[in-house]
Amino acid sequence: MRLFFAARNTHAFSLWFFCEPHTSFDDPVLTRKSIIPTGIIDLPRKIQHKSVPMSTILPPRPRHVGAKLRICVVASRYNEEFTDALVENAIEELGILIPQSRVDLVRVPGAFEIPVTISNVLSREQPACVIALGLIIRGATAHADLVAESVTSALQTMAVSYVVPIINEVLLVDDEKQAYARCVGANLNRGRESARQAASIIDVFQEMERTFPRPVAR
Repeated sequence: MRLFFAARNTHAFSLWFFCEPHTSFDDPVLTRKSIIPTGIIDLPRKIQHKSVPMSTILPPRPRHVGAKLRICVVASRYNEEFTDALVENAIEELGILIPQSRVDLVRVPGAFEIPVTISNVLSREQPACVIALGLIIRGATAHADLVAESVTSALQTMAVSYVVPIINEVLLVDDEKQAYARCVGANLNRGRESARQAASIIDVFQEMERTFPRPVAR
């Protein structure tokens, strides 16, 4: 696996980030009807969302991807102790799962700069997948939630628009303890998880390319 650094960094280890925003659902009110094959049914006015505990283990490793691919990792430098660990774990895992891949690494100042940088990458020669890595720690105001929400929305919009998978591991956490568990620890490591997600979706896209014919230009 070849690793290319696409941004200057005075530190010995420079890497990237993805976000795990804290999403809450405030008991939404549904007013539309849902059409299903058997007819039309009225949806309940309200849905009670139960709290579901977060997974405490990483997903299993997907099968290896043998093709030569280019993967771009865009990671923030902010909260460097944790984001560097995310990058290190992600790249190490990519080397196991996609050993022939070329990884282009771009470091940016913070999480907010990740979407515009990825947009710049995708406007050029598109990689097989992009991994976004970062860490946002909540403070006394709503600033962290606003940044995480805007980053997530922008990444999803770009993935759909460019039809390129973007793995979002820009994490939103409450404190350094949660950050350590997800960036440095082994059981919840989101860096390794991002690499496994990338390998899985690349495999899916390759299978779709083989299975579903593209329309012929006329």
